[in-house]
Amino acid sequence: MRVEYIDIENVKCKLFIPSGEISDILIALHGFAGDKESSVIKAVAESLGETTLVFAFDLPCHGKDEEQGKLRLDKCIKYLDIILDYVKKSYKSIPISFFATSFGAFVLLNYLKNHDEQFKHIILRAPAIFMDEVLTNSILKDHKISLDIFLKQGAILGFDKEILVNKDFLQDLRKNSLSQHKFLEHIDIIQGDKDDTVDIKKNEVFFNSKFPSFSLHYIKDADHRFKNPTDLIQIITIIKNILG
Repeated sequence: MRVEYIDIENVKCKLFIPSGEISDILIALHGFAGDKESSVIKAVAESLGETTLVFAFDLPCHGKDEEQGKLRLDKCIKYLDIILDYVKKSYKSIPISFFATSFGAFVLLNYLKNHDEQFKHIILRAPAIFMDEVLTNSILKDHKISLDIFLKQGAILGFDKEILVNKDFLQDLRKNSLSQHKFLEHIDIIQGDKDDTVDIKKNEVFFNSKFPSFSLHYIKDADHRFKNPTDLIQIITIIKNILG
C-alpha cells in the first residue's frame, strides 16, 4: 500500500492505494473537528489487504490546510458529492462502500436521503444521528460554553482543529433533521455501549423506524471516541468481516 495526497476541486484528499488490482473502494468520512489524517481511517486502510482503495478527505473548515470560515452542512454535502463524482468517473464499475464517523455519518445520511444510488456497504461508527443535540448537549458542554452565549455570539469549537460555528449551523442541523426520512439501504452500525456523546437508545429507535434492515455491532465498554486500546482492534475486525 502507498499513500498519495491529491486535491479534487480544492477538496484535500488522502488515498490509501493498494498494491494489487483495485476491486473495492471505501470512502471514509471523519467526525466533527477531525480530518483525513484520522488514525482510525489509517488503521482500517492498512488492514484491508491489497485490493481496497481507501479514499479519505477533509470536510470544509476541517483539516490543516482547509480554509477558515463558518461551517455549513450544504458545503459538507457538496464536498462528498465532488468526491463521489470523481471516484465514479475514475474507477468505473468498481463497487463503493462508506465508512463514516459521528458527524460524518450525519453528512452521509443527509446525502443519501436525497439520492437513490445503491452502494455496496454503509458502515457508520458512533453516528451522530441527532447532531443538533450532540452540538448543544455534548460539544458545547465539553467547551464549557452555554447555549445562550453560543446563540448570541457563536463559538470556536474543536481541540486539535478550531472551527467557527454559530447559531446558523445549529439551525441548519435542525432543518436537515434525519427524522423525517426513510432509507432504502442496509447499514452496519459500530457503537460503543458506553457512548457518552450520542444517545444510543434513541439511535436504535431511529434505525428501527427508518431502515428496512441494519446490523448493530456493539463494542463493550467503548465510549464515543473508542479510547480503549482494544477498541480499534474490534472496529477493524468488524469492518473486515462486513467488507469480506
